[in-house]
Amino acid sequence: MKKNYREILALLIFLVLTVIAITALTAITMPKRYDYGSTWGSYLKEPKNSIDVMFFGSSLVYCNVVPSVIYEKSGITSYVMAGPEQTMPITYYYVKQSVKTQQPKMIFLEANSMFFSKYQNFSKVNVGYMPWSENRLAAIFNAVESNEVPGLLFPLFNYHTRWSSLSLGDIKTGIFGYERDIYAGYTFLDKIEPQTEPWPKGETLDMPVYKENLEYVKKIASFCKEQDIALVFYISPSFSSLNPDNIVLLKNDVADIQNLIYMDLNDKMDEMDIDMRTDFFDLMHFNCLGAEKFSKYLAVLIQSFNIEATIDEDMSLWWSRIANFKKLKSNMIQDIAILEEDAEPSPLPAETAVNEPMNQNLTIYNQFISLIKMQQYDEAVSLYETSDFLKSGYEKAGLYYAYAHALIYHEKAGNSDAVKMLKDHINSDFILTMQYKPEEPYKRTSYGATWGSYLKEPKDSIDVMFYGSSLIYCDVVPSIIYSRSGITSYIMGGPEQTIPITYYYMKEALRTQSPKLVFVEVTGMFYEKYYSSTNINVQFMPKSINRLSATMEAVSPEYWESLLFSVYDYKDNQETDLTSYSVYGTDINAGYTFLSGIEKQDEWVYRHVTFNEDEYIRNLEYLSKISDLCRQEEIELVFFIAPSFSRVEPSYLNRLSLDISALGYANYSDHNILYPQDNIDKSSHFFDILHFNCYGAKKYSEFLSELFVSEYGLSETEGENTALWQARADNFLYMLMQ
Repeated sequence: MKKNYREILALLIFLVLTVIAITALTAITMPKRYDYGSTWGSYLKEPKNSIDVMFFGSSLVYCNVVPSVIYEKSGITSYVMAGPEQTMPITYYYVKQSVKTQQPKMIFLEANSMFFSKYQNFSKVNVGYMPWSENRLAAIFNAVESNEVPGLLFPLFNYHTRWSSLSLGDIKTGIFGYERDIYAGYTFLDKIEPQTEPWPKGETLDMPVYKENLEYVKKIASFCKEQDIALVFYISPSFSSLNPDNIVLLKNDVADIQNLIYMDLNDKMDEMDIDMRTDFFDLMHFNCLGAEKFSKYLAVLIQSFNIEATIDEDMSLWWSRIANFKKLKSNMIQDIAILEEDAEPSPLPAETAVNEPMNQNLTIYNQFISLIKMQQYDEAVSLYETSDFLKSGYEKAGLYYAYAHALIYHEKAGNSDAVKMLKDHINSDFILTMQYKPEEPYKRTSYGATWGSYLKEPKDSIDVMFYGSSLIYCDVVPSIIYSRSGITSYIMGGPEQTIPITYYYMKEALRTQSPKLVFVEVTGMFYEKYYSSTNINVQFMPKSINRLSATMEAVSPEYWESLLFSVYDYKDNQETDLTSYSVYGTDINAGYTFLSGIEKQDEWVYRHVTFNEDEYIRNLEYLSKISDLCRQEEIELVFFIAPSFSRVEPSYLNRLSLDISALGYANYSDHNILYPQDNIDKSSHFFDILHFNCYGAKKYSEFLSELFVSEYGLSETEGENTALWQARADNFLYMLMQ
């Protein structure tokens, strides 16, 4: 019997030690959160029952409310316990959890979340940083998407991969806990973005979700009444306004809720003395100047409700908070003054008409970037989808859009290192530089011939290069190849790219990259000499001897004038071609063009080919030149046929195979035969009879990644821009989910 007791005791001790170890490891590995909401670690360090007023909601709270300013003007202590895109159900559990350590006299609840979707994008962040309690468990099971539940119940599952990137700060905070927040939950924003006209938020009224949110507001009001807490339900001032009909609906629905005071503070911006030129960070959020004015207004408003200041607060802490805010604001004002002193002279009057649309586009762009930086991804996407400029200027604006997708993907997955890495890129490496270049043609960022972006790739960072027609840039996804194998690749295809143009593309591309392997799709062997897109393929090449040669040898003479003097074609587009104001940025797709449509296929068909012996022989000569070039550069070369439902007749391909074999250097492969037919779903993998859609391209690219490793002995690249390639992989996965 004693032996059994010892065994049971040993088991209990082991279980206790295991729980302690898991708890400690979780605390260490979890990313530390100090700003942008959900700052529970610091909140729990506030002296018990020292907070008079609490604020709940989304970024419209933690960016707009400055507790130190409220304290300075009124002596009333306050704290912001908001979270990014904090939904109303999660807010309810935040309120219940918060009062375990504080007894506020008043709660301010921001109302924009009434029109959020059921889960938004940050349920893991908002709930994952809550302390363990019945409220956290209730939030997990009642307010979080099902796929996030396991990671929230067992956080180590989400964050165990962070070991390699842990800092001393992670370990210290994980063991000893957070320090008090010098901002009291506020996030300091120092950028100025002048506003002109209010921008409708364009929120979607999902009535069942709205009704559910309304029930949670009633629960919050009832709970506050039980706790003797006054409740103010308010709409935050913003330049991105809710639909007036939705505001009326909301006002009417909350009118009869007991213990709730409704206020639309958008109507009070004049009283706050808000300056549209200086007080906004973006369309939605105040910068520190606007937040200070809003918080001064709140201080007076709170006092009007006869809220008395707490006398037990840590005065030294609060005065340090006041000093910190003033110092940061002063630094911001000094920086602005320096920038204004160093500003370049205004453009000449003759340039004003040209620069006017550019300035408008800059405003749109800045709004877009600000939304992303504030993690307001839904709003950013909405702005993107309503802006012709952002859509057409996909170079860097589109890269930001894709990076936003990547951030969403990693936020949901809990990959904090990737999130930090991506934010760093957003904040530094990919800042858009607007330039007026009337001599440049239209920008090309998809559907092949994407030279502008290709030249932004780090030198000698690409392992595999692809050349050919749309069968390449629609069917091959470099980000999938990288995610499966660590092998970097790039597509320098072009629409209906002929073999001579492929040769000059390769010569030009080798000036900046030294690939180990080149794949050339050779359906172009059966194209006409001057296919319809030959001029497009050449016009986007850099000005070089290869561009000149391609023009004279591979393009119809009718296009020579415009290709040799490109301004000829675009002289009339200086004010209308919005993309001419942007420089190229790195391509998030690495030359791939994303196709999401689905066209079911039935049976394989043979493509009609008008075979011309003379043109075929000429194309074969250029295949020989490509082979010699690769031999000279010690690059392994593969000529191949991409898989397609529309195939070239076998007799033509048999001859091509024999002719390539006679060249003596390159390999030949027909992927209609090599690519496993089991991988192809005729009902869902094709965009049309020629091209894979994104699902088929993903499967085919997975096959290619395995082929590169097994057949060509390639391995993971060292020295590539890991952040960029991970962003590319994440963006494709995000687009695939849409």
